[in-house]
Amino acid sequence: LGQTVVDAKSNEITAIPKPLEILEVTGCLVTIDAIALGADYVVVVSKATQSDSEWSKVVEELVAKHQAEVVVHGKHISQSLPALRKTFPRYACFVATSQEASRQMVADVHRLTRTLDDAPYADVFWGILTGYDAANALAIAKEREPLVIKRVASGTELAMDRVTEGVWYCEPEQRFLATAQVQVNRPLLCPNVSISIPQSCKRRTNKLHSGWS
Repeated sequence: LGQTVVDAKSNEITAIPKPLEILEVTGCLVTIDAIALGADYVVVVSKATQSDSEWSKVVEELVAKHQAEVVVHGKHISQSLPALRKTFPRYACFVATSQEASRQMVADVHRLTRTLDDAPYADVFWGILTGYDAANALAIAKEREPLVIKRVASGTELAMDRVTEGVWYCEPEQRFLATAQVQVNRPLLCPNVSISIPQSCKRRTNKLHSGWS
């Protein structure tokens, strides 16, 4: 019915909507050949970790669990960018040893997953799977029950009505915001910053911790 040229830094997923906007397909069911779709789930791992017989079991478990594709990179995680741009997955799991899973790696993955296209926003749901050893990471990979997060500490805004306990730092207001259930040791956070509870969280309980200001 139509065609369009895919940009060098793009892929079929971002290009397909363009011809659909031109064609009159309102109320119609449109099917697309699966070859034009990227992987839904990708496992990203370093060559060193993949070559470890125990850690490779973690990758194999994720592949079997999610019908995932594997992207292997060299010393730096940025080397996985071309493959990620080509597949443009919905989910990406970065398998890393405890030595690899550093603060710098988290920052690198955060930047990497925002460069799959030209938009400045996150392009994929991502997470890092690690453990104190390969057996621990494999146990996590084998878990079939959904992960439910109940307690959160964050440097950015979070939906506090979705968690049991939560605290995050609001940079514009330079203060911490917390759910009423959180027991906060203020000197450990910041002695000169006040802690307050948004109205949405106040409705859950009216009792504040006596140590809050």
